[in-house]
Amino acid sequence: MTNWGIELVGVSHTLQEQWEERRIKQALGRPVTRVILDTQDNVILDVGDLVTHQAIEKAAQADVLDILLSSVSMQAPDLSQADLRAHKPAIASLESAK
Repeated sequence: MTNWGIELVGVSHTLQEQWEERRIKQALGRPVTRVILDTQDNVILDVGDLVTHQAIEKAAQADVLDILLSSVSMQAPDLSQADLRAHKPAIASLESAK
């Protein structure tokens, strides 16, 4: 392969990584539309669960990140304000700074 071909492959790989990173950032905090399983059939995320950094990491380790990213709901949910809460104490909110 010529140097030009090697450079083109490198650029393509970089663009692919950037595209995946963008998809990950768009997925965080959104619900999934199907069950995401690891290779041992352990549930990483169930239908409606929100995508978290931990879920991204576990899906990548199980080589199912592409499945997770293609299963993210991009529709605006019809949820109440209470439904949208994380149900965990926020570590960087104004209330936690008091």
